[in-house]
Amino acid sequence: MRYISLLIFLSIIVLPGCADPYRNLYEGMQKREGIANPVAKPAQDNVPYDQYKAERDRLQQKASENPHGSDPAN
Repeated sequence: MRYISLLIFLSIIVLPGCADPYRNLYEGMQKREGIANPVAKPAQDNVPYDQYKAERDRLQQKASENPHGSDPAN
């Protein structure tokens, strides 16, 4: 019983960090880039993940509607 409660406790603490791994990856890459090149890319120019994801989803939907590019004759 003791091990089960410990397992449940650890699961409750660890799992929320995995809620959106793509967000964590994106934000981690933004932070790493800011540290590696502080002059090249100011922090205020970084796009928030929600805006990035919305734009990415919009472009993927557009690409799936027209798989041959912008020219419908192809």
